[in-house]
Amino acid sequence: MRSSRTIRDLLRSSANSASGSRRVDDIQTGSSHELDQRSRELDCLYAISSLASGEYGSSSEVLQKAVDLIPDACECQDSCCARIAIGDREFRSRNFTGTAWKLSSDIVALGAVVGTVELCNLKNASKVGPLPAGKQNVISAIAEQLGRIVEREQTQDRLRRMELEHRVFLENLPEGFVIIDTATLKVGLANGRAAELLGVRSADDLVGWAWLDVVHSEDRGHFEELASKETGDELQQAQAVREFRIVPPGGGETWVRAREVRTEFRGKQSTLIFLTRIAKQERVEDKIQKLSEEFDQRVSERTPQLEVVNKELEAFAYSVSHDLRAPLRSIEGFSQILLEDYAHWLDTQGRDYIQRVRSAARRMAQLVDDLLNFSRVTRSEMVHDAVDLTATAQAIVTELRQGQPERKAGFIIAPNLKSHGDARLLRLALDNLMGNAWKFTRKRPRTRIEFGSTQVDGQTAYFVRDNGVGFDMAYADKLFDGFQRLHSPAEYEGTGIGLTTVQRIIGRHGGRIWADSAVDQGATFYFTLSAEEGVR
Repeated sequence: MRSSRTIRDLLRSSANSASGSRRVDDIQTGSSHELDQRSRELDCLYAISSLASGEYGSSSEVLQKAVDLIPDACECQDSCCARIAIGDREFRSRNFTGTAWKLSSDIVALGAVVGTVELCNLKNASKVGPLPAGKQNVISAIAEQLGRIVEREQTQDRLRRMELEHRVFLENLPEGFVIIDTATLKVGLANGRAAELLGVRSADDLVGWAWLDVVHSEDRGHFEELASKETGDELQQAQAVREFRIVPPGGGETWVRAREVRTEFRGKQSTLIFLTRIAKQERVEDKIQKLSEEFDQRVSERTPQLEVVNKELEAFAYSVSHDLRAPLRSIEGFSQILLEDYAHWLDTQGRDYIQRVRSAARRMAQLVDDLLNFSRVTRSEMVHDAVDLTATAQAIVTELRQGQPERKAGFIIAPNLKSHGDARLLRLALDNLMGNAWKFTRKRPRTRIEFGSTQVDGQTAYFVRDNGVGFDMAYADKLFDGFQRLHSPAEYEGTGIGLTTVQRIIGRHGGRIWADSAVDQGATFYFTLSAEEGVR
């Protein structure tokens, strides 16, 4: 709230410097008083909104901070106090001594009333009486922000419960269970049975291990070739039952039977492996078959439940992102009013502070938009059709040129590039790739961007190449992780969601995406589309 106090001090200073003027006197007694009060209310709302959208400790700590902020919305903080009641929890401002004169509003979270927020007059205040009716709007706005804090708490509780349920499910499997990244062959998730088979203390100790280190050197060939299996026939082959030897860290070797399934884990192509120890195989074959059938039945029963939970989480994430727009619009709107109607009362520093608030609100709004786009990419139904990628790229080039006609740029778009997939999603993917190329070449005397295709392992790979600033390939693994940026926002704007969205789109088309670059040598992004083999 430091910036708002500065605004009020500046307004008073400006008014005092021209005290001989009747117009200034009017401002001091009228508009300045009203602006001071609106600024105080805006300060309070902004501070509580920040608590609702940030990480400031436990929900109880956040709610206590919020209730201590509410009296700041009063014309005279020393005469007001506040109380929040949520279920059997109660939070009071440090100076709380309520009277019969109070305003209240229900706190609503996920469509249900979960509590109440109250603004009261202090018993020992010099002026005790009804609070202004106009404060009801402020209390209602505060209740809305408190509802978001409670929603976040409820969501975190749900996620913790889901994580526990998933862990219990994995630990109760009759087989060892590991998920390995198809590209790096590192373990991403395991259960206790797998840890027991590998002679490791716990499943958590397996995470991050190189899978080849525990496979016998003579049996590694299959896993070394696993990353190249992209076609439908190879995918079926990857689901077959295999037998190989594992070598625990303590020594010795153990034969295991493994059933492999290609899947996607944390946004990356992965392989799920179910492991069973082979001990006198001929004698236990029937038992293994029975256990496998029981597991298949269990998976078939659990899968619909997991799908319902995932859909609920996706819908909730979309709702939360959508609801963030309202407070951002308020911040942007009130800041614009200050600049337009009161700018002549502010010095350069004061106007700069307001511009910073607006800039931050706009950045947050852009991030919300990007999150909404990513949510739509994940949730939307795909429409499979023929797509003219050449025409799509040419349309994007036209828009880029129109946006910055002064730039010297050369584009090379290969003709007759066509594929199958969802035209809307593929347009979004190319928008991001070519938009990045346009952004990271703007410091070049002449921009050069190319869209074409080549053959990689017998499959068509499309690419977007530029002569921009490039990047160090040592950080290439971070490119497609959400909110990861290889350049500072001061150099190049962005939210770090674009490439994550592109990877998800390509993944839904059964393809993959990778990059090749060097610092100050430009960058090339390749992607494949295997939509003919199945769209997800």
